[in-house]
Amino acid sequence: MLHGDADAKLLVIRYLPAELVLGTEHADDPHVYRQAGELLALLHAQDVVTDDDYERRENEKSLAWLGRPHRIAAHTVRRLRAEITGWPTPSASVVPTHGDWQPRNWLVHDGVVSVIDFGRAAMRPAFTDLNRLADLQGRWHRDAIIRAMRKIATTMAAVLLASGCTGGSVGTSTSVPSDGTPEAVVTDAPTPGWRLAALPELAGPTSVLWDVVSVDATHAWAVGSEAYSPAEPNDTGTPLILQWDGTNWARAALPAISWRGRLDLVAADSARNVWAVGSTAAATPEDQVTHVLHYDGSAWREVPFARGDGENHALITGLTVLGGHAWLVGNDRNDVIIEQWDGRSWRSHQPPAECRTGGTSFGGMPNFCTLTAIKAFGPDDVWAAGNGAWKGFTGPLLFHWNGTGWRTVQVGINEDESSFEALAGPSSSELWAVGDGGLAVRGSGGSFELHRYTQGGALPDVVTDLAGQPWLIDNSPAPSASLVTYGSGTWAGVPAPQPSDATGMSLHGLASIPDSPLMFAVGAADLPTTPRYLTAVVLEYAPAPSTESRH
Repeated sequence: MLHGDADAKLLVIRYLPAELVLGTEHADDPHVYRQAGELLALLHAQDVVTDDDYERRENEKSLAWLGRPHRIAAHTVRRLRAEITGWPTPSASVVPTHGDWQPRNWLVHDGVVSVIDFGRAAMRPAFTDLNRLADLQGRWHRDAIIRAMRKIATTMAAVLLASGCTGGSVGTSTSVPSDGTPEAVVTDAPTPGWRLAALPELAGPTSVLWDVVSVDATHAWAVGSEAYSPAEPNDTGTPLILQWDGTNWARAALPAISWRGRLDLVAADSARNVWAVGSTAAATPEDQVTHVLHYDGSAWREVPFARGDGENHALITGLTVLGGHAWLVGNDRNDVIIEQWDGRSWRSHQPPAECRTGGTSFGGMPNFCTLTAIKAFGPDDVWAAGNGAWKGFTGPLLFHWNGTGWRTVQVGINEDESSFEALAGPSSSELWAVGDGGLAVRGSGGSFELHRYTQGGALPDVVTDLAGQPWLIDNSPAPSASLVTYGSGTWAGVPAPQPSDATGMSLHGLASIPDSPLMFAVGAADLPTTPRYLTAVVLEYAPAPSTESRH
């Protein structure tokens, strides 16, 4: 640009006789990247201002993306949302940034580099331009970009210091000691009897099931949403409940619902005491409202829940039901949510002292705990799972209610930024907790053993079968899903069957039937469409192997 006049609405620009760096020999030239780094430093050095609202806006943008269709497991989404809503929002030093700093927007003429396409330019922290370039390094010549990044980092050092973007030290995740427990060996399992179940026709373009529960051989419920459109993420999606009668899955009749959104959690202790939790579709956390539904054996109705009115960023991530009581756990920013329905109203519980803000954990952050799952075995024997951090501890955690108060229960893992995401077991003396990075811990008689599933990533759910053995969901980036069980010191997995026209599949929830070998898994399969649409799926497990879909 040679001249600009805002009042006259006039720009005088010059044509640049050059060629793009991307796709030419210049893309492998370290000198090109050095020049690009020097230009970036000049751009960032033009101005530095303080933006008091930048971090809050970025947090809300991340939460909005999580509300749209994606392949992230449901429990991982709940943990992400809980953590993001708890992130601090300090003032940020921002500088002029390009917004798409990469070889596609660099030109070269006679060995001189110039830059085009400032359509994404904005005031941001300086490191955001470096993040963009680093994110694309695997798509082009890795060595050249690494050399360029080193040059840019050197050139930008003074600017980053001036703009307050240097950040603190970042450590790698520490490997978890097994305290003598041999690492589990992954082997192939005999083909179990997982098969696709027939479902009623669901409204498109996208439908997904997130959770499932069963109380006996003729009663099960799966929850999710239908009629969701990726083109209208904040205004579409209808809550969905499917009910199983021992033979078929059918749509359950819901009360008159005026809100758009989905149901994420379902739990029950009898055919006359079923609870479901979900939230409205919205662009920001302030606009989201948590909804709680109850089924008494004859009809579903909404139960008022003040903590989820959208004003306080409440995010419910776990639900359990026992003896007529329902328990909800989650987070409201840095605060832990533990709510108990006593038959008439909700009662708030105080979390363990370590989880309350006021102390200091790693990196100067305040103490925190994140609760992602909960399982009740008795009125004075309730367990929850998640993670926490305070001075001297960072790692996955269990939490226990003894009838009078909650306490944290460490499982022998410290200095590890992983989290439990699901909890299951036939009793509190035979407990399984699973989570990030194939994390799987068995609790027995007050002691805990690590049985990491080495091939797994984030494990979104776990149940125990009739024999007391755990079953996990393992979603791969392929995308495809496997169902994995543990026995005789080994993990054994089998690919989950998917619809014949599907291009991939992810599973989100598991349930076993008391006193029965039958189990269910729910999720969604990818359809061969553009944009990508999903269709809800239910898998059934029967003891006799079967590869046929049931109709």
